[in-house]
Amino acid sequence: MTAQKLSKQEQMAAAKAAFVVGGLVKIEGIAPLDVYVKQHTSFEFRRMKKQADEFKDKYDDGLNDDRELALELFDADGQLYFDHTDLTDMQFLANLPVSIKRLLSDAAQEVVWGEYLQKKALKPKPEKTS
Repeated sequence: MTAQKLSKQEQMAAAKAAFVVGGLVKIEGIAPLDVYVKQHTSFEFRRMKKQADEFKDKYDDGLNDDRELALELFDADGQLYFDHTDLTDMQFLANLPVSIKRLLSDAAQEVVWGEYLQKKALKPKPEKTS
């Protein structure tokens, strides 16, 4: 018994349902901070990267890496947790212990790039044997 091949439209509809975007994921191990990350659409990701690139021209205070990270951290309502334009917020983020900052950064990267990409898609495909 062979599986029925899905049409392109059916595949796209199934993918849309399977690839949940925008759901918040709480970062554990950073209490009392209550910070979340979320999966972005490719459009949101490009917009965020463009905004981060603009920091180079706008700011010269050594906090642009922190501003970029701030674009990926949210509160429980889905609003940015840190205000990248607020010097106090950026200094707070810059002065966190390295271990906490690493948890924030790693969580953002894992959600943005996805476990799937890291564990599945980057593995070489097995060679076909005849």
